[in-house]
Amino acid sequence: MLPDNLGYLFDTALALTPSKPAVLQGDAVLTYAELDARANRLANGLAALGVTAGDRVALLFNNDVRFLETLFGTMRLGAVAVPLNIRMGDEALRYVAEDSEAVVLVANAALAERGRMLAAQIPAIKHVIADGPAADGALAYEAVLAAASPTLARRATAFDETCMQPYTSGSTGKPKGVLLTHGGQLWNADIMRKALVADDTERALIAVPLYHKNAMAGAVKPFLLSGGSLVILPGFDALEVIRAIDRYKVTYLTGVPAMYKMILAEKDALGRHDVTSVRYAVCGSAEVPEELLEEFRRVFGAPIGESYGLTEGGPVPIVNSRLELGRYTDAEHHTWGFPSYAPLSFDRPEPINHVARDGSEDHDESEHQMDDCRTCRSCRTRENQT
Repeated sequence: MLPDNLGYLFDTALALTPSKPAVLQGDAVLTYAELDARANRLANGLAALGVTAGDRVALLFNNDVRFLETLFGTMRLGAVAVPLNIRMGDEALRYVAEDSEAVVLVANAALAERGRMLAAQIPAIKHVIADGPAADGALAYEAVLAAASPTLARRATAFDETCMQPYTSGSTGKPKGVLLTHGGQLWNADIMRKALVADDTERALIAVPLYHKNAMAGAVKPFLLSGGSLVILPGFDALEVIRAIDRYKVTYLTGVPAMYKMILAEKDALGRHDVTSVRYAVCGSAEVPEELLEEFRRVFGAPIGESYGLTEGGPVPIVNSRLELGRYTDAEHHTWGFPSYAPLSFDRPEPINHVARDGSEDHDESEHQMDDCRTCRSCRTRENQT
């Protein structure tokens, strides 16, 4: 049974394998029990600062396990996590943080200074929590956790309560806050888990930004839900990815075509390191050339599935089923019922309609209309709260 709050995504793994690694980053290993306790401490720390259900908490992180602690802790409290795109310029980042009406900003050590400077420009942000020593009015992250209890009384969470408010890129205007719900995101994570055939033997490598939906929807949510482990890299470097596959015995990769091209170009490193643990990979953001699919399968002995996602879509409406592409080809696994290219909208009889732009039945160029429980409730800006 799925929990009612996305912050408790890994309840099953916590109950069955509390001492199993949930997250590995460098030499640090965080078990499911430790991740749970630290998320609770973060929630209690926020509560001590006056954060309540419905309040916004801005997350300013590069790839860091503390992002996950803050994300889950915020949602457990009933507050809404606002992951900030650190690649935005200062003006755009200020707009998003101010528009979100965040009352607390949490940052890791690498972005602590930027976080303090950002918060100083936004009166609504009352507190800054940053990894590292307390400075310039910011609270020290580890001190906040140390002062808080590792246990937390659960609050009942409605299916359609907002859990996250990521922002669109703003390519067609100002960035808009996308209101994603606990129930919808849990439903999507479960469907992705099934489509990826993820289980507790998996180790997913994350080299894409954690705040981006490629990482969140393509790795964090389905693999923690399944009881697997996450391996987090600070960022993408083809050589480091290859080394990490060997070191941590990674079974799953997520990325974009350019990343896979750069990995495959490192032929010497691929020859020196054992990458046979890889079982499956998923690629998003752009179409994958056939030659790339073939070379990846030849080098890794594993297929690449393709996915399409968008922030408003919750965000993955379409993804290849691993059952049709990978090593799972027996009749028992086929009872899952996923087609080769699975529309992840199973709560409506006909969730995706294909409409050719010229009105004909030629679907080479088409629009896909999706409506299900994990699409966003609405897009929110202070100027036009729609």
